[in-house]
Amino acid sequence: MLRKYMVVIPFILICAASVWLAMKQKPYFESSTTIHIDEPQFISRNLDRIALNATSNEEIDVLKRVLLGRQNLVELINKLNLKENNNLKGQTQAIQAQYPHLSFDEILENLLVENLREQISIKPSRNNFLTITAESDDQDKAYMLVKTMSELFMNQVIENDNDRINQLIDFNAQQLRIYEAKLKNSEEKLERYQQSLINVSNNGSAVSSRADLEKYNALLNSINEDSAQKRNELERLKLKLTKGNFEYFFPVSENLINLESQYRTLGQKILNEKIQAPVLVLNGNNEEVDILRRQISKEIRDIVSTSLNIEKDDIFRSVILAEMTKRDLDVLNNNKQRLINLINEHNSAIAQKPIQEATLTKYRNEVETNWDMYNTFLKHSQGSYIGEALQKREADYKFKIIEPATRPMERTNSRKKIVIIGGLLAMLVSLSIFSIAELLDNSFSEIEEIENYLQLSVLGAVPNIKFLNKSRTRVAVSAALVIVTIIISIILIKFCGANV
Repeated sequence: MLRKYMVVIPFILICAASVWLAMKQKPYFESSTTIHIDEPQFISRNLDRIALNATSNEEIDVLKRVLLGRQNLVELINKLNLKENNNLKGQTQAIQAQYPHLSFDEILENLLVENLREQISIKPSRNNFLTITAESDDQDKAYMLVKTMSELFMNQVIENDNDRINQLIDFNAQQLRIYEAKLKNSEEKLERYQQSLINVSNNGSAVSSRADLEKYNALLNSINEDSAQKRNELERLKLKLTKGNFEYFFPVSENLINLESQYRTLGQKILNEKIQAPVLVLNGNNEEVDILRRQISKEIRDIVSTSLNIEKDDIFRSVILAEMTKRDLDVLNNNKQRLINLINEHNSAIAQKPIQEATLTKYRNEVETNWDMYNTFLKHSQGSYIGEALQKREADYKFKIIEPATRPMERTNSRKKIVIIGGLLAMLVSLSIFSIAELLDNSFSEIEEIENYLQLSVLGAVPNIKFLNKSRTRVAVSAALVIVTIIISIILIKFCGANV
């Protein structure tokens, strides 16, 4: 009889406890929605490269953290007016009593944020699917949490897309200004360098062909020959004057200085005409030169006649010829130096030509590179504005609500489950108690057990007169208890199922 109660009583107690827990359990309701985010389709590949895609799983995971961030949850609290919660207000007052330096609104806001993080879950999956789930003890609150959070999510994605396109527009505009300035600077450098080459060419500081160099060398040889003749002539005249024991100091008049300057200028003019002439003429009479030489010779004669006391005619003529030869040598040396400078400039130009070509190529490449970069950022900038317009246009078609949020009709923490789990636990405990009691029972129930254990024969046994009647009563009572327990369990399960 004791074993029977050891099985039945725990079963009934555990079942009753599970029913009590199911009745006392606070109901929770769950609402969810599934959103599919379409990737934007642009009208050209350039726009597809420009428009940054904000719907990858990695970025959705970032958005998940943003949505569950404090700023976003505070916005959710304000939209749903969740601060009007008496239970949380009481809890806030208790916390504020412990931490008086914190404000009431700050504590209440922190509690609401923590509760929302526990109630709301966002699960991204492949192919840009996102499931937003909210749990609450109020059906309408669970529904509104999911609905509002999905709206915030969609707005956040659109804002992120627009922000990134705006950042791209700003970046392109900045780079456009930079490369516009670089392009202008490189074009000015190229233009200045080309102009410097043109100026060098126009000034005649360098020849442009080998024929010009040959012309200069021919003129230089001719001047060298004339200079050699004049020097020989001057040496002959000096020797003659030396043999005649005549030494003099030749005074120079102002008129002679002017005539000498004109003579040098005329010599340079004639040299330039020969340089620029298509056909080189080395020899030839020039009437203007002859007239100027006669004027210089006359002036020298007048100075010698008035300033030098010369009695011999041959010495007189030698002095005049010597002074005139000196003026001729001066003009020839001046032209000779001019030709040597031109030849040196030509050789220097030949040596500098590879450097000039390399520098010119460098400036041209710099202009071309800056121009390409400027056009690239100009196209990107135009494409970014189009991408921004398309992004705004496609915002309404970007999201597809696969499973819209609905008001939950059934609670997630079902009472039926608790009762069923309690019944199964009661059966397990009862069977365990019964098995343990049987294992620990050392009493003898049969005569054969006594004879086998004691190795003695049983001579007699006191019969149980009411054995049959008591056995039937025990069986009937046990069966009745089991039937009642099963009926009670079924009634409780149905009752809990009806009050889910």
